[in-house]
Amino acid sequence: MRLRQQYLSLRESREAQQAQQAEIGVQKQIQNVNALKAMPVELPDRPKTEAYINSLINDVVKNVKTNYGDDFAKYLLNEGESAIMQMRDSYVSSGVFAKSNLNKMEMDKARKAIENKEALIGSMDKDGNYVSAEQMITDFQEGRTDGFRFRGAYDASKVKPYEYFGKNYNPGGSKFVPSNVSEQDKLAFAQSSLNAEAGLDYYHKALKGRKIQWKADPIEDLEMFNLDKENKQATIEQKEASAVNSYANAAKLRADAEDKKDPAKGATYFDKQSRQNIGTVSAKGYNPTAPSAATVIKGIGVPVADLATTAVGGKPQITMIKKPNIQGDDFADQVVGLTKGTQKGQVRYNGRLGEIFLLDKGGVNYDLNGIGQVVLSSDPNIYVDQKEDQTSTLENRRPSRAFKKYEVRLNKKEFRKKYPDEPDPGELKSNGMFDDKAYYLVTGYTPIPNWYKYDEVDRNITKGEAGQKVTNELFDTANVQIPTFDD
Repeated sequence: MRLRQQYLSLRESREAQQAQQAEIGVQKQIQNVNALKAMPVELPDRPKTEAYINSLINDVVKNVKTNYGDDFAKYLLNEGESAIMQMRDSYVSSGVFAKSNLNKMEMDKARKAIENKEALIGSMDKDGNYVSAEQMITDFQEGRTDGFRFRGAYDASKVKPYEYFGKNYNPGGSKFVPSNVSEQDKLAFAQSSLNAEAGLDYYHKALKGRKIQWKADPIEDLEMFNLDKENKQATIEQKEASAVNSYANAAKLRADAEDKKDPAKGATYFDKQSRQNIGTVSAKGYNPTAPSAATVIKGIGVPVADLATTAVGGKPQITMIKKPNIQGDDFADQVVGLTKGTQKGQVRYNGRLGEIFLLDKGGVNYDLNGIGQVVLSSDPNIYVDQKEDQTSTLENRRPSRAFKKYEVRLNKKEFRKKYPDEPDPGELKSNGMFDDKAYYLVTGYTPIPNWYKYDEVDRNITKGEAGQKVTNELFDTANVQIPTFDD
């Protein structure tokens, strides 16, 4: 009797303990479900997430009914904590949670940008129509789309289209005729002020279809402009007439002097030859605002821009005038530091050019010190830049500077080491299978300072002395053997 009482008492105690554990399990499961439902999601996603959580609860109910005879306490005693964790893991690894969590993060980015007073970047739909970010948010919140993607933001206050166009004339029109800014120019301005995507967004929001005009001067200014243009043209014609007269007078004086001097020996004959023009070559694509225009040509001590004259249409241009070389090709080569030789039966030159001026690259001057070179050929003529030729003619003097034209190989590796950001100076050629054998084939002009001081009567004196002395002082180069990269 006593044993039975003890057994009943023990069973009641065990059942009470199990009931307590079951109650705790129920509370934990309820807390777990509530925690899942309380996870932050955007309002349009909440019905989907709650429906998925409810489907997990239904799976638990089905499991209890099928495997535990509707005994929930027994279910909890057997599966307990693992059941709670399994429900949570099922939810956070689901596609429903992944999409809702991504939408939440993307919307938070948009809210942050709006708080910072930034404009949200929109997008183009499949039909090519612009859709603002604000419209995409509205479509998501009202259920027309299943998500929102943040595409970035920008500070629209930094873009000032009316200020920009109000200060600049229409590059394709007259400065005196008001003209509307084209849609293409408005878009280009917006994208250059921001970036491609932000600029496209700003264009659609603030510029598309709006009337904006380029700067235009009053019509009264046009009348003054035309009057000033006429005065300038008259001045140019007067100067040109004066130049013709000066040249004619100088030519007459020289002709008179030649009657009294030997034309094959005298300085007067040399002056006459310095005025002969047998051809011209102009720079291709010269840009007076490029950094290269400020590069100083060391041999004559002036920047590249100082060689430019005003061509037809008012654009600066650099032109070389070809003249006869009455001093002789060998003498001119010696003045710049070269002596003629042969290699494998071909004419080659010992020595180095200190610099070279490239007309075919828009008027660029390169310092060649430290760059392996092979001089392949020498133009027998002398070249004078048009500006110096015109100035010396007006001033009735000989040109103070001249150039010699050479074809040169420049070692690619050494050129790139010295000029890493410059475009190719000439045609790139390979001379073997190794990169250090590659070279640029360049045709350019090397300055000869004070070339016309070497009169024909002084040639024998200056040939062995002044020529090499001038070269050494200006370029600090000595005669060297032909570089080995010319195999």
